[in-house]
Amino acid sequence: MRRITTEWDRTADDRLPFMVATLGASQRSIDAATDLRALTTAWGHVFHRPRLVLVELAKAQGASSAGLAKRYTPNHVEAIRELLAPEPDLARIVKAFRTVSPADLEDLFGRA
Repeated sequence: MRRITTEWDRTADDRLPFMVATLGASQRSIDAATDLRALTTAWGHVFHRPRLVLVELAKAQGASSAGLAKRYTPNHVEAIRELLAPEPDLARIVKAFRTVSPADLEDLFGRA
């Protein structure tokens, strides 16, 4: 029977670039999820009208009501205000959400 060769069959030195790339992609995914959670939590807690029930927001995230506000910072709230502004300060948005690039905002607002 013929054995199938995989990435794992190579030497440790051969696997290192693959592992580094995989870990990098995993971290970028975690960072994006963290930014999204901060954005949606801050939106639900500060901006949504009628105000959402904090217990429900916390429960959906597996957090306590007291811990909910730790899921975002004042920078996130300010960035959301900028997103809603007629002339947003894009630098504030990029500062708060590290996975957002100036190019992303250029696509959204037509400028960077």
